[in-house]
Amino acid sequence: MDIRVHDAPESLPMRDAAEVAARLRRWVPLGGEIAQAWSTAGRVVEHGGRYPACQFDEAGLPLVQMRALIAELRPVLSSSGIVGWLGTPCAALGGLRP
Repeated sequence: MDIRVHDAPESLPMRDAAEVAARLRRWVPLGGEIAQAWSTAGRVVEHGGRYPACQFDEAGLPLVQMRALIAELRPVLSSSGIVGWLGTPCAALGGLRP
């Protein structure tokens, strides 16, 4: 698998743990810890305590597809590498980021 990765670009929208919890628009027992719990479970990735916004749906929940994507990339990339990959334009996607 040929994966080209750059550092997460400044244009990749990121959220901290409090912002992740706030987007849920409902009471969350774990509060700001919910994002870390999702990261530990392999549902999202984080870099430097921040989470790419593209991993979450409109309701603020992790996209279902992220778990499979993370599982596929984990053997070859660290969490920060996955974040960089998410923010790197891809020729196969017409220059868009994954």
